[in-house]
Amino acid sequence: MKVFIIIMLFAMMLAPSPDVLALEYTYAPINFPGAVTTGLRGINNAGQVVGGADTPSGVQGFVGSGGTFSPIAAPGPVVTAPIGINNAGQIVGGISDGTNPSQGFLYSGGTFTPINNPEGRYIQVTGINDSGYVVGALERTSGTFLFHQGFLLSPDGTFTFIEVPDSVFTEAIGINNAGQIVGRFRGTSGGERGFLYSEGTYSPIVAPGALVTQASGINNSGQIVGTFYDGVQERSYLYNNSIFTTIAVPDSHLTLAFGINDAGQISGSYYGATGGYHGFIASPVPLPTSLLLFTSGLLGLGSLTMRRMRWGEKVMWNKNQRYKASSI
Repeated sequence: MKVFIIIMLFAMMLAPSPDVLALEYTYAPINFPGAVTTGLRGINNAGQVVGGADTPSGVQGFVGSGGTFSPIAAPGPVVTAPIGINNAGQIVGGISDGTNPSQGFLYSGGTFTPINNPEGRYIQVTGINDSGYVVGALERTSGTFLFHQGFLLSPDGTFTFIEVPDSVFTEAIGINNAGQIVGRFRGTSGGERGFLYSEGTYSPIVAPGALVTQASGINNSGQIVGTFYDGVQERSYLYNNSIFTTIAVPDSHLTLAFGINDAGQISGSYYGATGGYHGFIASPVPLPTSLLLFTSGLLGLGSLTMRRMRWGEKVMWNKNQRYKASSI
């Protein structure tokens, strides 16, 4: 029995869950052609990314895939900032003309649909799921008091406000197909933390040693990415099954993770070792097949050991029963 317990414990420690099959990541830089700086935000399951670039002709929003980039520009003399993209290729983000409060947009099938704050104030639109539910944050007023609040916008145009209890402000940033929402908030006692809103419950997300934590993206497996500040440097993380993993582009001074798809690919921006901001896609590296086979073998050995133990117990039980019968 002791041998069986040791085998099974060792195998379970080695066996990864289906969502944690990566020991490390490979990082691919993404640069908009001719741009001085490039920043990525959202990523979908097809590997399409959205973001913005600072080009000699001005700031350019874009959607990119496989090295091909298509400009995203809302009508009029405005700056367009794509931020979120779903698996249908629908894109949400913000537009600004430099004078009025920034407003949001939905870009679908080549058509821009404005998303405006009902009070005419600032709105930030950041995430969209495959059902067309949109999240973001906006300014609201209560008397003379101005406050910042998260929102969920349904496809029929209905706003539902997202507010972490006992918070000074709440920002909703990402949403998955289950309707789980991530973002950040500041409590009445101070300090900014990330949050997960799921089935009516708000759960705080605080990276180890962080003074400030923000949750930016969530996929359909519940994996969350975001950034945190530890008092020295801003860093990025993957939060999965209550475990934080640091996301850092090699040799970069700053890595900012914003989006994650169902394959575990992470999109974001980094400041290069020689200067300048670049986009990146981090792809998980699966565990070696040999380790998976070894783990499976241990689990199989444990199961075989258990079957043999049970068979031995059955034989002993039968012997004991025959002994008892012969003694009567």
